[in-house]
Amino acid sequence: MRNKLIGGILAGAIFGGVTVADTVPLGSSGDFDITANVVPNCVILNGIPDQSVPYDPFVNTDTDIQYTGFSFKCVTGTSVTIYAESQNNPGGNFGHLVNTTDPAEILQYRVSLVVAYPSGPVVTEGNLFQNSLSFVAPNPNPPAITVETVIIASNQNVAAGTYTDTVTLNIQY
Repeated sequence: MRNKLIGGILAGAIFGGVTVADTVPLGSSGDFDITANVVPNCVILNGIPDQSVPYDPFVNTDTDIQYTGFSFKCVTGTSVTIYAESQNNPGGNFGHLVNTTDPAEILQYRVSLVVAYPSGPVVTEGNLFQNSLSFVAPNPNPPAITVETVIIASNQNVAAGTYTDTVTLNIQY
């Protein structure tokens, strides 16, 4: 009987030990990588409203208007090209303001642009119809931009009337 009692105690200790071992949690772990792809991007924040300017063909200086409310921002490192297109002279070196009653009457003009980043370069182009403006965006802060429409006064003695054109300002990236 004594052997059975000792055997029972030993069996209880052994099986009790197995029960304790079963309550320890088992598991494993693994690592994984996360990759974020930031793509080049530009967004126009404020567009350009319609512009109107009085024109006197007998003044010997250019007639111009400056507009500084246009703004955009680009992802850092984005290659940017800005150019303008005249609806009345697509692909031409100048924009054409066309008389609304006599399409043969045309005023040539150009659009220039100054882009100045707060802590980066200042880039300028005097005629966005003829030459594009290209640069790499140095930081995501919106640059200060001046759009200047210049109507060349010399040799443009045209008929009185209203002259219009639509300009498309393109930002490619």
